[in-house]
Amino acid sequence: MFLQPASPRYLGESRGCGRTHERESLGVCTPGRELTLGARASSIDPRHIPAAALAALIVAYVLLFTFLADAQFEAHHTSVFDLGVYDQVIWNTAHGRLLTYSAEPEFGSNFLATHLQPILILLAPLYWFWDDVRVLFVAQTLALALGAIPVFALTLRRTHSHFAAMVLSASYLLLPALEAANLFDFHPETFAPALCLTIFLLLDILRPYEHGTFPQWIALWLCVLLTLALKEDMALIVATIG
Repeated sequence: MFLQPASPRYLGESRGCGRTHERESLGVCTPGRELTLGARASSIDPRHIPAAALAALIVAYVLLFTFLADAQFEAHHTSVFDLGVYDQVIWNTAHGRLLTYSAEPEFGSNFLATHLQPILILLAPLYWFWDDVRVLFVAQTLALALGAIPVFALTLRRTHSHFAAMVLSASYLLLPALEAANLFDFHPETFAPALCLTIFLLLDILRPYEHGTFPQWIALWLCVLLTLALKEDMALIVATIG
């Protein structure tokens, strides 16, 4: 018996397309492959690009300014007023001593004698996950960065331009005053930009007000209450909104 020479079909040849391994390496003449590549290309929705770019900007800002805030801390460019005060108050609250501190004995041992900032109670659980003052840097940087989202959404609603929304969002993150506040120890008031901008966005969404949904109204009043909880003088800012 003699072995039959292998048929061209078994060698992977196909009419008009060359060998199988050649087709796979070149990515041509394979209907199934063409369909897969086409599906992948069509799955990229251009409408998602601005949102992805905004997310990238926010992540870059958070990483950069968390690093810079930590570098300041490691270089001893922070102080008792106000990082040490807030660290002690929030840490004590996290460990069962509500708003207790000792930095200003002339005002007593409770921080309420100095400022009315209930938001500090809500920040206390952060120390349960990371018992380090630098958790406040992360929270502050993230809060400031998230303000770019309502800027983007509100601009898009008003201009219908993704380009304008991206420009204003980037301008917000590049604002020197914002970055200076980010690197000045820790202050709960830095949560105000994101909250107030979200209030403006929700007010714009709710107009005319009788058409607002219940969850939208809940979100609006939650942002208002959180803003008021930042500090006693936030009421003056909230009173001018709307």
